[in-house]
Amino acid sequence: MTKQIIIIFSIFCLALCPFLPAKAEEGETVKEKLEEAAEDIKEAVGDTQVNVLQAMGKKMIDNRLNALEYAQNLLASAKLVASDVKSEVSATLSENSSGLENLKQEIAVDENVDTLKDKVKSIVEDFRIYIVALPKAHGVVVVSHYRTVESKLGDLADKIEEKGEELDVNGDVSTLIAEAKSELANSRDYLDAAELKLGEMSVKWPSRATSLNLEARAQIIEAKTSLHSAFGKLKQAIVKIRNEAGNTEDEE
Repeated sequence: MTKQIIIIFSIFCLALCPFLPAKAEEGETVKEKLEEAAEDIKEAVGDTQVNVLQAMGKKMIDNRLNALEYAQNLLASAKLVASDVKSEVSATLSENSSGLENLKQEIAVDENVDTLKDKVKSIVEDFRIYIVALPKAHGVVVVSHYRTVESKLGDLADKIEEKGEELDVNGDVSTLIAEAKSELANSRDYLDAAELKLGEMSVKWPSRATSLNLEARAQIIEAKTSLHSAFGKLKQAIVKIRNEAGNTEDEE
């Protein structure tokens, strides 16, 4: 009985033998398919990363180019800004635009994920459009604008002073003119300080650039306040001179 069982088991094993290689081959085929699928997935994910990075880079650059173009348009229409300042700021903005355009072209043709990441990162780190380039350009233009205002108010103060001397007006008018000139001197000091802060702003130190910009803005606000005060005192002086002139005419 035992011998019969052994014979039957041996026959059953022999019957299975032809199928064993087939099962092994099938296992190898499945493994190959899984490996191929993994490669396909890896390749697909890689392509997706490239596409995402390229799209991201393009959008980031386009946004910055639009901001730079808007700034150029505002600069072109800015009033009371020195021509040399306009030219310098415009050249700086154009330089940033050109650099971004070149980087945009590089990103569009780059298909390496690692180098793409570096290039997208450089959009921020190498240009700092929003926290350095644009705030600095705006500050420089505003300082130039207020310097022109200060100069014009200074000329006006001299003319009012001459007119007062011509009419032999003393007292309050002289005091007002002196106070106005003092405020104008203060505004110059504030603008000098603001210009110094703006000049120190750099792409290399973005966090410091933010602080410098805030400090420059504070100085500009002080300058504006001084200019407004000077203008008010000159208006008062003009009113007093006109009143004095009217009184003189009445006496005649």
